[in-house]
Amino acid sequence: MRIARVLKYGGKISGKTDALLDDSLMRLYQADFAYSVPGTVGRSRLVSCIERFNDEEKLYDYRVSISDGVAALLDGGEWLVLLGKEREQLASDPLAKGLHAFYTSHRSAFPMFPSTLKALMGRDSMQDSKWLHALDKALVRVREATKWVQCEVVKVGPYAGKVVVQKGYKPRKRAKKTSIEDTNISDKFRLD
Repeated sequence: MRIARVLKYGGKISGKTDALLDDSLMRLYQADFAYSVPGTVGRSRLVSCIERFNDEEKLYDYRVSISDGVAALLDGGEWLVLLGKEREQLASDPLAKGLHAFYTSHRSAFPMFPSTLKALMGRDSMQDSKWLHALDKALVRVREATKWVQCEVVKVGPYAGKVVVQKGYKPRKRAKKTSIEDTNISDKFRLD
């Protein structure tokens, strides 16, 4: 990963900007995470090396190397893309962000009871009525951000009382084309 010069994109390189970027990259370098995929359990840093270049000839100021553990996960397809645009819309609601990450990680979601989600989302101590209200609100926010076909606690039918998430997008309905003969306009405006 290369971090391009700020100046090239119309920004101004300054001591404060450099210091903020250095701090952010240092936090990224120090971050580590635990992972578990079929056949592999481990702990790794996200970044193995950060090099800074002060050479004006270079097109970039930093070279950031991803650690071997993360590279193996990326190569194996054991990762997930969470769209920043959707995450930004959910930023003020931690439950909506959690639900979004949970359901995005499933190829197809199966209906589940709100109590199951309550445990998965770490909300065990929450009063049931408050949980259901927060869940309904968060599901609406997720549906609005993602434009998924269905994302709700179903009220009637075979899945009544369960959270149902159906990803994908609603197909837009096309307007029917009608001809003048079909509408029978001549009969409607006949003056007798």
